[in-house]
Amino acid sequence: MKRTFLKLSFLILLIAPLAIAPLAAPALALDYHDARVADISDRSYEPAIIELLDNAKESIIISMYVISTDPAPIKLLLNDLSEALGRGVTVEIYLNTRFETTDHLKLTAPLKGLEKKGARIYLASPYHMLHDKLIIVDQRYVVEGSTNWSVSALKANYESATIIDSPDLAQEKTIRVRNILLVGMEGKGGDVERVDRPKAKAPLPDTIEIPLVLLEEKKYFPAMRKTGANRSISAYLLLMRESARIGKNQFFLDLEGFAVELRMPEAWSDTAKRRQVIKTLKKLTNKYGLITATFTHGKDAYIKLIELPGDTFTSSSSIFDPEILAKTSPTLKTVLLMEALLKHEGHSREDFTEKELYQRFSTTSKQFRKGLKELRSLPSPN
Repeated sequence: MKRTFLKLSFLILLIAPLAIAPLAAPALALDYHDARVADISDRSYEPAIIELLDNAKESIIISMYVISTDPAPIKLLLNDLSEALGRGVTVEIYLNTRFETTDHLKLTAPLKGLEKKGARIYLASPYHMLHDKLIIVDQRYVVEGSTNWSVSALKANYESATIIDSPDLAQEKTIRVRNILLVGMEGKGGDVERVDRPKAKAPLPDTIEIPLVLLEEKKYFPAMRKTGANRSISAYLLLMRESARIGKNQFFLDLEGFAVELRMPEAWSDTAKRRQVIKTLKKLTNKYGLITATFTHGKDAYIKLIELPGDTFTSSSSIFDPEILAKTSPTLKTVLLMEALLKHEGHSREDFTEKELYQRFSTTSKQFRKGLKELRSLPSPN
């Protein structure tokens, strides 16, 4: 009994400091914004939104999963938007179109009425579910939470919602919304968009930094090219493109949306597309060591681009266009990037012998000449 008591006493002394010491906060790589916040959950939501819309001076952006336009409470909110348009306030509305059983590609009469008065209404591509309940007013106030514009949400449900006074957050949210893929924009490539859609303030940069080792080390692009892993090259370049667009090397990736960017066959099921994307991302992770990918719920993945050592060079972001990537071979991709590198170094192909070039970029004479032939067949830029 004494020995047991001593053992228990020792364990208590060992564990006690751990219980008393505060847990260290995780180091999250997030950009925090200074802000004032207020809770507008449940029945506080509707009067707060009415006041916000009634006092809007410049702009209102709404990105919403559901707007049930028939019931009276929602009509009152839509009337507020109509009055704001009359005061010269710009109104942008982004709507979800991806539902299981109902076609939501046609606007209801109240929304058509707003459109006639000058509201810009955009239908999100059904390739992605737009699940937002987001309002941005005057590039200053952000409302986020669980509240759709429906009678049940406004009058009956428990709904959490917060209003945030933060111009920096409002700008970041606006950029995100204005990069939502719209109906009819799938497969267009580049920055093709509706002409009436305002441009995001942080579009894709004109140039993108590329690690030199991708081209010169045999374990990266040369290895992918040798095995015909064209989709792996395209996928990695698209991930670099997204990283450059948002200014971060870690981000969530929608698998079905990424399948669209990779131009996978439209006839494939969503499940088949996700499987192929997962297979490609796992190859970039396990075989080439270029990324880490954490898969969540089979719908998206958290991507981190591994920082590669050595020098970088700049390339035109046009090379990263999904349409171009889908139509070019691995060898032609190498030639395009090679020309960007030589230009960055102040040279051109003519400054080197053919042998010097294909040896530097770990390819063969035959493959190199094939890439140059493909390059000559590309349409000349306007």
